[in-house]
Amino acid sequence: MTTQKGVTPMSAPLTRRSVLALGAGAAIAAAAGPSLSSAAPGRGEGQYLWDNVAIGGGGYLPGMIAHPKVEGLFYAKADVGTPYRWDARSERWIPLLNWVTIDEWWRSTAESIAIDPSETSGQTVYVAVGKYDGPGSGDVWKSTDRGSSWRRTNLPVRVEANGSHVQLYDGRLTVDPLNGQVVYYASARDGLWRTVDGAQSWQQISTQNGCFLRFDPTSGTVGTPRRTRTCYLGASLDEGTSTGVLCSTDGGDTWVDLAGPSNPRRAAVDQHGNLYLTHSVGVAKWDGSAWANISPTAQAYGGLAIDPSNPDHVLVARREATGNLDIYQSTNAGQGWQKIIKTQHDRLGWVMPRNFAAAIASIVFNPFNPSEVWFTDWYNAYRTSDINAPTVVFEQRWEGHEEVVPVGPLVSSPEASTAESRTSADSSTSR
Repeated sequence: MTTQKGVTPMSAPLTRRSVLALGAGAAIAAAAGPSLSSAAPGRGEGQYLWDNVAIGGGGYLPGMIAHPKVEGLFYAKADVGTPYRWDARSERWIPLLNWVTIDEWWRSTAESIAIDPSETSGQTVYVAVGKYDGPGSGDVWKSTDRGSSWRRTNLPVRVEANGSHVQLYDGRLTVDPLNGQVVYYASARDGLWRTVDGAQSWQQISTQNGCFLRFDPTSGTVGTPRRTRTCYLGASLDEGTSTGVLCSTDGGDTWVDLAGPSNPRRAAVDQHGNLYLTHSVGVAKWDGSAWANISPTAQAYGGLAIDPSNPDHVLVARREATGNLDIYQSTNAGQGWQKIIKTQHDRLGWVMPRNFAAAIASIVFNPFNPSEVWFTDWYNAYRTSDINAPTVVFEQRWEGHEEVVPVGPLVSSPEASTAESRTSADSSTSR
């Protein structure tokens, strides 16, 4: 087994300028690794005030989580842009990694986000940062102030926030609900890792790759330091394709194959210890001894949520590369389903109808108001105040979510424009 030591944060976080001066390689290699922090827009030369332009750009949000002990605290991750924290007072998304410099551009995106569900203050959050085509390794960063500043933990794994199949899955990075010092990272290519000291050091505990990891808090604890006894790993191949579900009953030390659905996507454990699973051809449930097929329809599913106040209340969403996908609701623990009649309140005005509920990723209950439900999709985050209404109205909550991807130049010099026109003309002639 391999151990990677973490770093002790400096007494004061680095500014954007000092992080840029260090550079990615020097910062990782430093004996005492730096803290990482954001910087607000300010005045540059000529006393101009520069700030972001709000256009409601949107973009794919493959994952979203709610803190079970802090009202209004939600996090969402993007496929290519910064992760976000929801600010309930201003009703807008706060970007957490926009400050990352060009020297570490591939670490400006989070493949996974995890909170400590046992922490009543809600200050601790982790992100697994890295893009699939980055020139360096990924890492796990830790914040103890809800993402205002970060500490590197020096986990040298490949992280693929926008890699093949990655957008189907969520939950690779997870904190043990019965011990907040224990954190797992199920990487897509470099095996399963665990820390038992709050990410001061990491240990590879298996060469098995994973696409999610979930805990059963009803199973109690085991080991020293104490860890949740039973946990489930969505196993995956090197290229990220999921292959089944593994189970550990000794706190992650050993694993057995449960021989469940071959292409699991997302999972959740209810208050009775039952494991729910969405996969490429339906929905399944594991009761500790056998699998049951509880699919609303024989189609591909992704998003999955269990009402924290009522384990019989379950939501699942179809997951295809298309729009207006179905969301189903069960009030009897998956024995029967009703398709939700839904519509959108378009708060942007320019969104195409086909963009609504497209490639649905996550579904999230508000733990403090289970009538309030969120889902994320290819373009946005949506929220309803009443999931039980005859027609459920979802409205976009786009403020601050500006995940814009440039695909070509919009402004260029006259010389460049002339050269580009000449190239286009030559290409047209050759065709």
